[in-house]
Amino acid sequence: MIENTLEQEAIIMGSYILGKAINIDSIDFYVNSYASAPMVGSEKEQQLLNKVLKQGWKLPYYDAALSLSNQEHFIKRRLLRMFAILETRPEYADHFVGREFGKLYLIKIAWYGIRAIYKAIVGWWMILLKI
Repeated sequence: MIENTLEQEAIIMGSYILGKAINIDSIDFYVNSYASAPMVGSEKEQQLLNKVLKQGWKLPYYDAALSLSNQEHFIKRRLLRMFAILETRPEYADHFVGREFGKLYLIKIAWYGIRAIYKAIVGWWMILLKI
């Protein structure tokens, strides 16, 4: 049961970070990382994670809200673990390597900033209203 939950969590978090599905090796690495370094959160934190596991679309909103209010939250720490795993995988290296950008990239950065603020506000309300 717990492995299936960790697998589901790995799929949701990995897809959120990369913007695409992750491979089975990355999922297995994430699941196996809990054997040597388990991560336990409070009951309230676990409830929030359970909402993400049931409805993965909520993760970006919770992540944005928690980025402003609670950097040490259980979900943030789990996302960081998945980020570290994906960053070390050769098949995803292009996703993490810097590249040159044109002048129009500033517009893209501004758009991401606006989206982040929106997601943080919506996520904060979702947490507050326990949605």
